[in-house]
Amino acid sequence: MVVPANPNGWYHNGNMGVRGAPDKNHSAFKIRQLKSGRFISLLKPSFAPFVVLTTGEKNWRDFSVSAVVAVRDILPVGVVIRYRTNRDFYAAIFESGVFKLVRVFEGVVTVLDSKIMKTGKKPFTLSLSARGSKISATVSKIELSSTDSCIHSGGIGLWANGPADFGIVKVKTSKKEIERIQREKKQARSEEHTSELQSH
Repeated sequence: MVVPANPNGWYHNGNMGVRGAPDKNHSAFKIRQLKSGRFISLLKPSFAPFVVLTTGEKNWRDFSVSAVVAVRDILPVGVVIRYRTNRDFYAAIFESGVFKLVRVFEGVVTVLDSKIMKTGKKPFTLSLSARGSKISATVSKIELSSTDSCIHSGGIGLWANGPADFGIVKVKTSKKEIERIQREKKQARSEEHTSELQSH
């Protein structure tokens, strides 16, 4: 699924492969009020390769995303950055007791860095950052990092192939990066308007 034009909505790939999802047009994610706050949760495991709930815009480039996460399964759960489609993105995930920094490109998962880590049942804050070719992820005092230039820009996402809870999500970038994004959006609108005028 390509990042839609509406940057204010959250979307997931149509075929989630989750039992209990109403149909392919409705999400199996649910908003829940837990003791530690409001969370968006996936309650059952998925049979699809990548279940990513995504938002943001294609031209986001250098930024960081953090989320409060509670892992409930051994299946991949984490956060996504530079999301282009559900076959092209970077992610920081937990899978079978291993903290991984991965690249998904054309549907192929490549582990860029990893460390063994027990998550426990309590929520924790997971951060993922992209600055040029440097991709890094942190949780508690553990950091993963790699240099990779495969995917240059894209939105953010929450990846849950197994049961998980996601709390507050934050996206941060520099003033310079915000100005670049706004400048490119303005230029794209101008080119679109010029194209419309020429076609009439």
